[in-house]
Amino acid sequence: MNSFPLDDFLSGRRVWFNAIVERIVDSRVRRTFSSNVSNLSSAEMALLTTHVGLGHIYGILDSDAEVAGFLSKVEVEQIISRHWREGHFDRRLATHLLVLWQSIYRLGRDLGQVRPELLVLLHQSQLGARERSSTEVNLEPHYSDVLIRYLLVIGPVVPLPLPKDISVDLDCSESHLSMLRGLFKLDRDGISKHVTWLELLACWPDDAEDEWKCDALRASSNQILLPKSMHGGWPNSAPSGIPGWVADTVATSGARICDASSGFVPSWLIVAESEDQMKAIRQWSYEPTFFHGIDGENVVLLGIPLTLSGIVDVVRATWAFDLEDSRSLNSLRTLLSIGAVRIDIYKIDAHASLEYVYSFGCRLPPELVGIAYKHLAENEPNIDDVKMFTPLSQIQRLRSMAHVEQQSFEMVRQGLMSESGSDLHTAFRHYLEIIDATTLATFSGYPVDPNPPREAREEFLIAIASSGSQHIDELDLSELGPGRGYVQITMTRDSPILLVANAAYLNADLTVAVVSHEFAGPFDTSWSYEKQNQELSKGFDGLKELLDAGINKLVVNAHSTAYNLTYHEAFLRLGFIEVSYTHRAASLRHRERPAEGFGVTCGFPGEGQDLIKAVDTELDFVDNIYHSTRVEFLPTKLPRTVHLAGHGYSGARSYEVGLAIHPSEPLSSARILLDLDASATDLVYLSACSTGRGTFHELQLAETIPLDIAFLEKGARAVLSTSAPVNDSVACFFACVFHHARSGGQTIWNSYSIARHASEKRKIPRDQTQLRKMLDVAWPLWEKDLHDGSKTYPYDWQLFRVSGRHWE
Repeated sequence: MNSFPLDDFLSGRRVWFNAIVERIVDSRVRRTFSSNVSNLSSAEMALLTTHVGLGHIYGILDSDAEVAGFLSKVEVEQIISRHWREGHFDRRLATHLLVLWQSIYRLGRDLGQVRPELLVLLHQSQLGARERSSTEVNLEPHYSDVLIRYLLVIGPVVPLPLPKDISVDLDCSESHLSMLRGLFKLDRDGISKHVTWLELLACWPDDAEDEWKCDALRASSNQILLPKSMHGGWPNSAPSGIPGWVADTVATSGARICDASSGFVPSWLIVAESEDQMKAIRQWSYEPTFFHGIDGENVVLLGIPLTLSGIVDVVRATWAFDLEDSRSLNSLRTLLSIGAVRIDIYKIDAHASLEYVYSFGCRLPPELVGIAYKHLAENEPNIDDVKMFTPLSQIQRLRSMAHVEQQSFEMVRQGLMSESGSDLHTAFRHYLEIIDATTLATFSGYPVDPNPPREAREEFLIAIASSGSQHIDELDLSELGPGRGYVQITMTRDSPILLVANAAYLNADLTVAVVSHEFAGPFDTSWSYEKQNQELSKGFDGLKELLDAGINKLVVNAHSTAYNLTYHEAFLRLGFIEVSYTHRAASLRHRERPAEGFGVTCGFPGEGQDLIKAVDTELDFVDNIYHSTRVEFLPTKLPRTVHLAGHGYSGARSYEVGLAIHPSEPLSSARILLDLDASATDLVYLSACSTGRGTFHELQLAETIPLDIAFLEKGARAVLSTSAPVNDSVACFFACVFHHARSGGQTIWNSYSIARHASEKRKIPRDQTQLRKMLDVAWPLWEKDLHDGSKTYPYDWQLFRVSGRHWE
């Protein structure tokens, strides 16, 4: 009886393994390890490259993928970027990635081509622990001769070579695969326990699905997405661990779910807006399940079911793949080819800041892959119908602007739109009451307990989620009137950082026009305001084409990342005659003008070293002009015009925004939204520091409400505010000139322009002789005080801005 040809089998197995290794370890891999001091063998390089790739898809942090003494963090980052996210790993082997790590590990161990000390470290790694828990195969790092013992007793085996006209991509000459096919025929269950999955898969010819997968990965490797593939394109746990493209996608575009795939790394992104959503995602990750669906003929839906508090039905987090979009199609095909997905999980914390939580990866259910593959095989469009880039129509661009606009201060909009008595309305008011109480504690200097605001916010978010779908307002450009455009400014965080201005307006025939301009020049917010405005004017010079189209007035909608720059000053220098602001276009809707009559003044100058002498002077001057009376507390129903003065504050937290108009009760944004009714108010003048400022950190969403926006939301037609701290004397002079002009019949904008000009020149216009007489009486040292203040702060007059519908 002939025995099994053990030596020939082992020799062929070694030849085959070396061929597999060489497919992985190309010149690019060798360059990655060129500075490695561990004298790695080719098999070790192949194993480490696979180790990093599979671990990355499973969500293992870069630092946890390091292997002490064998693989540095820099090498980990290079492998992820160059070989996996750029798609330069062997395509055929990448389709077997889920079994590749175990296969190379076992073959390298049993053939003596990977050092035991490296095997020990890989066995102890996060990926090693995960692989051990998913298999009954022996993954101990020490050599096992169980295969040899099996082969010694199996007896003779008839090799099964394939016909010469059939090629097997993973085979090579002099390999052991023909003997392995014979073993498989003789003792299928026995041999399957002793060789690797990769060896078994390599025994058989490629089928149509194998070719489809390789073609899919070839297409992905030809479409490199630099923001996602370069180092920094995926999250890590460092303080600056959120990629710029993610911050733009979430904070600016408002995405909470999107595809994050790059190269051979199928990846999804999901953002939890509340702790309840975060809890649901964590619960899902313990027992991950997926669903599949179709939207029309050309959109494939994949996603995960989540269970949220207060919602009976399961919520489906869904990723949509458009088969007629090149990137989307490639992402789906890559996902099905790899058979696993990495999910990067972020959350928006209690202060509305974007935070990376963790990444989680798992295999897709084979049945789901099969269903999606079958659908693609039957419905995949002709390559000529798949578009790399489909230009948006003007209406689509306008809708995109509407979507971006809605991301700012959306919580307040949802609350104000809620029906009185509803759970959402109740949660909204409770949230505002907590914020108002915490604002009072903050202004009074008491220690602040962050838990009540956080808990109230969480309850409010749960109520929003439970209330159902959210409506996106269309941008109604007809409210702008003739000659006025709507300019939305956002900032990208990818290198280089740049400002993007999208300007929309109506042509004479009422068709929509949208133009875009980018500002990528040098810019530093530590420059003087004058220097900033000079650079903004130069950088946005292209907006002058709007003037050629007959658009000479602008309304600016600045996103949180670019909120406080003085765009009005820069754009006025370009030749526009009016430049104002709004947080959303709906605030510009036409309303009947309120009845004649001034209204009220209210303010508090402070005490001790915080005393602002100019506050009393300013309020007395305004009262004298309009024959109004200064009040201690604002009435709930506000009159036509309101003038407030005092210390203004703006911070990143919702309870750090307010105006000290009373010694014991500051006016918070929350209190404005709770109690005041400005529906009959033509103008609110906020004469204090930072009353129109939105203080948002780099990764913070626009949730904290500036004072001017609070008044606009409660119905005020226009608000005059400041975008930064201002000098007291400059502020007093600006207010006096403005109201004198306004009382003489000038429009809000003309009054504002007169005040700007007078403050810049530091003198009263020649035709305003009555104003000089009034100032000499009310403020005898006004010229000296204004000169001294302007000498130190020469550009503070540029900080005043008009928001809302200031025109008739």
